[in-house]
Amino acid sequence: MNDRSLRSSIISEGERLAVDALYSEKGHFVAATPWRRGHLWLGVPAALFAFAAGAGFVGDYLGPAAASALAFVSGSLSAIATFLNPNETAKSHHNSGTAYGHIRRKLRQFVEITCKEADVAESELRAELAALTKEITDIQVAAKPIPKSAYEIARMEIDQDNGTASYSNKDVDVAMDRI
Repeated sequence: MNDRSLRSSIISEGERLAVDALYSEKGHFVAATPWRRGHLWLGVPAALFAFAAGAGFVGDYLGPAAASALAFVSGSLSAIATFLNPNETAKSHHNSGTAYGHIRRKLRQFVEITCKEADVAESELRAELAALTKEITDIQVAAKPIPKSAYEIARMEIDQDNGTASYSNKDVDVAMDRI
């Protein structure tokens, strides 16, 4: 393989990694959204029911059974919130999305700047590509899985017409911030 084609191959692989990072970045941000809402949808009613159950007027006007029912509902919502921990799950997806965004920008700079510097040897480019690939693997290992529905929404947000698993030139251009 001559130097020109090796450099081209390194650039192509960097672009493909950037597309992978783009889809993962957007998928994690989409996945975080329902968990943020879940945190509010569980936490706010739990607090309101707890307040109502603890307030003396509920027992005075509706009886002790109503106060007990409100306390039960509040406790149940709090237990579900504790078990699901939607705030932590949302934070985890958000952090993963941010990490993928960071590596995508590093890949863009690698492809658009470093690979175009004539004085950078192909062996150095290969080593840097290997380091970036390892960084993506480390993010993947630490990240929660992206639900299929979040991936599909992210895919539609990236390109409404892209229904294939292969990368179009537009995918690459979007991932590389060319358009």
